[in-house]
Amino acid sequence: MRGVLECLFGVAVAGLGIAQTTPMHNEDVIRLVRAGLSEELVLAKIRMSETSFDMSTDAMVALAEAR
Repeated sequence: MRGVLECLFGVAVAGLGIAQTTPMHNEDVIRLVRAGLSEELVLAKIRMSETSFDMSTDAMVALAEAR
């Protein structure tokens, strides 16, 4: 079942990549990872989206700790 959900999410991400107007932030990545989505899907979402990531030391540590 999880494979089917990831496949559907992948299709949805592909469709939303063009229409998304709000950039992705660090918190969005954390939510996707904590939801159990595969690394492949998270990376696909990042690649297809406008982004506005905080790359400060504190933000990078928070991302690492969110795994």
